[in-house]
Amino acid sequence: MARGKRIHTGRGRIMPFVTTDDGANIHFTDTGGDGPVLLLLHTIFMDTEMWDGQQALHPDYRVIAVDARGHGRTEDPGNPFDWWRLAWDCWAVLDHLGIDTLVVGGIFQGGGIAMRMALQQPRRIRGLILIGSSAKPYDGEERAAYTRILLKTWVLGDGPLEDITQPISAQMIGGTREQRAAWVEKWAIDRRRPEAAVRSVIERESIVDVVSGITMPALLMCGIGDATHGRAIQEELAGHLGGPTQIEVIDAPGACHAVPYTHPELTNPVIRKWLENLPTD
Repeated sequence: MARGKRIHTGRGRIMPFVTTDDGANIHFTDTGGDGPVLLLLHTIFMDTEMWDGQQALHPDYRVIAVDARGHGRTEDPGNPFDWWRLAWDCWAVLDHLGIDTLVVGGIFQGGGIAMRMALQQPRRIRGLILIGSSAKPYDGEERAAYTRILLKTWVLGDGPLEDITQPISAQMIGGTREQRAAWVEKWAIDRRRPEAAVRSVIERESIVDVVSGITMPALLMCGIGDATHGRAIQEELAGHLGGPTQIEVIDAPGACHAVPYTHPELTNPVIRKWLENLPTD
């Protein structure tokens, strides 16, 4: 059973954590409130702070975000993990908070975790918001490329990190140079830390054959500049899911992979309208 605790930072702030059965301390943020619950899950190399713009959905919605293992303030024992394990981590947080039903949203890694949550406990998921997501794994060529770039050069390499992160951030995050700068600085603090997380991305398995069992409504979204998970990939995913889907493409300069972070003024109204139209049963 997961155990909750709060850690004092020494600066008057209290950070909430849940300790899992294998000893990970999963950090989460929670606006609180009586509104329907919306859980938001970040993409690889980012953390709960990417969802700061979605705090505007409160108080109409109770917005919760979780730092996955290898990211943010979450502390884990350093063992290998997959996206199914990350999904169970989220359930540990929700069970600790006493939350039964909710909507789950996520970008890429977060979207993959959200779909796995829907397969683990479908009764509890009212809907999914899948941003730049896919049910497919990397093919052989993609796997080799991401192993070379993300794992061997970025995480395990010793060369200048900004030579890698600056160009990658333009696509992975998008937006303006100022919006990307804070993340590039974060990545420089400990380049080795996300090794297990990167391996889980590269080695993830296909769930194409099982997502037809996901029958709750799903909002699929991408930025028009998302070169790897654009509209075609969202249409493919919609064809595999078993429930009603809605696809939205955010058409704006700099709208790439992390579009809710870079363009909350455009994504929040889409998310809010879709949430308002969800069945209440």
